[in-house]
Amino acid sequence: MNVIVYTQDMCGYCDAAIREFTRRDWDYTVHNIKNTINYNNLKELIPDLKTVPQIWIEEEHIGGYDDLLVWLRDSDDVY
Repeated sequence: MNVIVYTQDMCGYCDAAIREFTRRDWDYTVHNIKNTINYNNLKELIPDLKTVPQIWIEEEHIGGYDDLLVWLRDSDDVY
């Protein structure tokens, strides 16, 4: 599973998303937006960005943590 997560420090939803990927034993890459390059890359992908985490699974933009829970519920029989 190819998972990319944009996060920031002290973000409970970011931590919860990462715990979910770890629980499922999925490989993931984390990009902390405290790093200016990561922030600029995310703003390029989502210009009207309001929240993190922002999650991509297999190059599909899922959205934030709540969106992830819906995606997992709807995809649980597949993954």
